[in-house]
Amino acid sequence: MKRQDRLLWMCWLVYTVSYVGRTGYSANITAIIDRYGIVNATAGLVGTFFFFAYACGQLIHGTFCRYYPKRHFIAAALLISAAVNAVIFTEPEFGIYKYLWLLNGISLSVLWPSLVFTLSLEGNSGDVNRVTFLMSTPTIAGTLVSYCLSALLNQLDIYRWFFLISAILSAATALLWFFSFPFNNGAKDYKPIRRSPETEKKKKKETISAALVMFLVVLGISTAGNSLIKDGLTTWIPKILKDQYSTSDSLSIILTIVLPICGLLGTMLLLWLSKLIKNNMLLCGTMAASMAALLGVIVLLTLPGTDVKSFIPLLACAGIIYCLTAVINTLATAKLPLELSGALDSGLICGVMNFCSYGGSTVSTYSLGKISDAGGWNAVFIFLFSAIGGIALLIFAAFFIQKIKKTGGCD
Repeated sequence: MKRQDRLLWMCWLVYTVSYVGRTGYSANITAIIDRYGIVNATAGLVGTFFFFAYACGQLIHGTFCRYYPKRHFIAAALLISAAVNAVIFTEPEFGIYKYLWLLNGISLSVLWPSLVFTLSLEGNSGDVNRVTFLMSTPTIAGTLVSYCLSALLNQLDIYRWFFLISAILSAATALLWFFSFPFNNGAKDYKPIRRSPETEKKKKKETISAALVMFLVVLGISTAGNSLIKDGLTTWIPKILKDQYSTSDSLSIILTIVLPICGLLGTMLLLWLSKLIKNNMLLCGTMAASMAALLGVIVLLTLPGTDVKSFIPLLACAGIIYCLTAVINTLATAKLPLELSGALDSGLICGVMNFCSYGGSTVSTYSLGKISDAGGWNAVFIFLFSAIGGIALLIFAAFFIQKIKKTGGCD
């Protein structure tokens, strides 16, 4: 196997295992709520602490990851995550959960900008579609492992063992990365493709335009709203199914597996739609408007007094929405940074977009839990419908402004 391919698969493994180490709490949230006797908002606050730390970390690491010795930093991030999961296995007082998950977010925020920057410098950015697709699957694979394992352990009434298994996986992957990483001195060993000063200046002039700046701003806002929905669904669908349709904990978790599977379809959909819809802003607007329409359907399904006894319509709509969120998320955090890596710092773009993404995620857990405590799950879906509907209008407004000005440059 070529060095580039070996590195690509190692990056895939690292991020997949990290996702197992970060989704265990949301996968087991119904069991944790029952175990500690807490309300939704209190349970959601733990996720908020994680996403806040992760979002802030994206800006920091997106800016400075080019200077990190990747061998040591990435291994250390996984080892800290392993330690956090091991502590949660011991079932400490619930009050310290948020601080533990905050530490988990701080450590794991190192990974994504560092991995994308590493791949872009190693020449993999030349095959954008291949790398985009492969590096979008760790979130799906990690979530699948997390939710499948959690469903099994919940059925056996030993959910806390998930955190020990996760700790072992993270520690083992950290050691594998440390001893198999093909470079020893971090950024000093990277040799990005050199361009002549004239070519570099021309490339930057073509790339960094007013249209691109507007697109990046709009994309950042839409990515925040997108993650508000994506991580809100991932965290709360098991609880929604349990509350609305009286499903068991294990069944609620196993049904939620539909979401990451739909996420994989969303990545493939992006690669197809990017050929059909050349303008990325129009593509994002179409996805946001489609999500708003589907959330409108869910609002009707969850209206008080509505006699919908099957969870299938709600889960189907949620699955399609998750598919659409994967289109925007993959575009913003993987495809675009790799496409622009020749003129802009891929790690920085990735960090900024992930900051916007996890800014939305920060709101998704505590706020949606608080809304559900006050007004039920129907109120939650009305809130999400309003948020993404407003973002869709913003995107289309920006698109038509650009079209009127005929500036181009964001395709």
